[in-house]
Amino acid sequence: MSIEWTKNLESGIPAVDMQHKLLIKKTGELLLACKNAAGKEEAREMIDFLSAYCTEHFVLEENLMRESGYPYYLSHARQHRMFNSLILETWVKVDSEGVATDTVVRLNKALVSWFLEHIMKMDLKMCEYLSAENNKLASGT
Repeated sequence: MSIEWTKNLESGIPAVDMQHKLLIKKTGELLLACKNAAGKEEAREMIDFLSAYCTEHFVLEENLMRESGYPYYLSHARQHRMFNSLILETWVKVDSEGVATDTVVRLNKALVSWFLEHIMKMDLKMCEYLSAENNKLASGT
């Protein structure tokens, strides 16, 4: 199972959507490389990119949440930390064992679940709040 960008993943915040699109694309590339028996070094490089890019993306989201007073900031940020832990665990596993089938299957399942649960639920909820807050500011209420 994999995930692809679709309209129902759009948040309405262009910077967030652009980053989500790239994260989904790079995640797909990582999973494909792992399924095609990529070497340990190639997989680690892809995981390094994913980790760095996620960190950048999470900073953007968390800044937006803090600036707007988003009431679910702490639980949302906690989910980001859990994702970072997943990426770190995967890197360690690939570094010690190479690109093993069980690692690929577990990673695929975790990443698809993450995107479905996090982006489609938590991020969209956050973006709806941000949009409502921006509308309040624009209308002066």
